[in-house]
Amino acid sequence: MRSRVQLAQAGRIRLVERLYRPGDLDGAALVFTALGDPHATAAVADEARRLGVWLNAADDPAHCSFILPAVVRRGPLTVAVASGGATPALTRALREHLETALGPEWGALAELAAEARRELRASGRAADGDTWKRALASDVRALVAERRLDDARRELRARLAMPV
Repeated sequence: MRSRVQLAQAGRIRLVERLYRPGDLDGAALVFTALGDPHATAAVADEARRLGVWLNAADDPAHCSFILPAVVRRGPLTVAVASGGATPALTRALREHLETALGPEWGALAELAAEARRELRASGRAADGDTWKRALASDVRALVAERRLDDARRELRARLAMPV
């Protein structure tokens, strides 16, 4: 992940490292703060609300108009975890756990499932939740983890009652 200084140097963000002053949010659409001063954060939040600016106050979740979840991506699969700003350290720990628990096979499985879903829809058919649960069971995930994608695809299609 690029640091805030690197993002600023690349012109991706405007980084202002000084005390907040009224008017700082003029022209902004999105603001992140970590001021450590509840009075200053409240003033930023008031200005943000008045101007319709989205605000994430990292050290004061009550003043946030949005939160940022911790995200783990595996191909088209995205898993997001948030604590509502209550405990970012726990959120980070859970994200780190998920990064190791969700191996690359989950991305490949998501791609196979998306392929099967597109084909089902194209044929005017659908599968219910229980059918998908059986189709994506651990033995199919194991085939994907073993890189036996053709076998996993065949098994997935059979469980979804699709032509092989």
